[in-house]
Amino acid sequence: MKKTMLFIIVCICNFNISCEPATKKTMKNEWIDSIKMIDYKQIRQSPRILTFVTNGAKIDTNATLKALINFTVNPGNIYKTDGFEILAMYDPQLFNDIIIKNAQIITTEDWEMFASSLRLDKFTEKDTLVLEAIAATIVKSKPENVHYSIVEFLSERGGFKIAKTFSSLLKKNFSNECKYSFVNTMVKFKDEQFDSIVKMYLSPKGYNDTISTAIPFMMDAYERYDLLPELKVFHSNLKNGKIKTTEKTLLGEVEKNISNLEQKKIENAPIGLPLDWPKSGPPCKWSGM
Repeated sequence: MKKTMLFIIVCICNFNISCEPATKKTMKNEWIDSIKMIDYKQIRQSPRILTFVTNGAKIDTNATLKALINFTVNPGNIYKTDGFEILAMYDPQLFNDIIIKNAQIITTEDWEMFASSLRLDKFTEKDTLVLEAIAATIVKSKPENVHYSIVEFLSERGGFKIAKTFSSLLKKNFSNECKYSFVNTMVKFKDEQFDSIVKMYLSPKGYNDTISTAIPFMMDAYERYDLLPELKVFHSNLKNGKIKTTEKTLLGEVEKNISNLEQKKIENAPIGLPLDWPKSGPPCKWSGM
């Protein structure tokens, strides 16, 4: 009797082992088929599909990867923007690879919708691969009118590495609106290269009505009182007409910024954000930003 029971158990184990690859293959086929046709809302509610998307170990065949790429970047796929979001949240490495490789076929509408989803506090500088992929794609992506949506988001959330990327993009063919965000990001960090760029845009030679006007506010917000001498010269040049601007309230605003920064200097507030922000914590406690 014992021998008979042992034989039955062994048979059952062998049967399970032999069926396991077939079962996995069937499930994988289901994932591939589902990801081509399933409604996005169902993806949110389906543990099997979400497991497929979130578990990189499951992405181990060309067919599976092809299906996922189709879901995210294939022209005409109405769910591809949602695919961006899922990948960015759950598989940053694959997001990085797919987005950079397919930058040229991502449409303006895709980027605008994706930029909106990025603003929902789902992404931070800690998602380094996601932000670096987006920054790299800005360079490769053709539609100028979509750059601002992405750049503005990165300017708000990006840390020192994103600011470094922006500094290298200043000489490229971007709109002044984009460059406005590039420079604003650099003001947050005390860095010799960044500071030379900021000083240039505050000078009569480098002043630009679109790019330069927010610099004093950003200096105030991020405790950049180390640049007070340059800001006072900027104020003087505005007052005596060496710098001409269409912003009628700028002179008064700069005076307030100077006053605030002088007070912060007395309080010995920390200058700018730490270079490892946000790992080191929230922005400067004095700024309330």
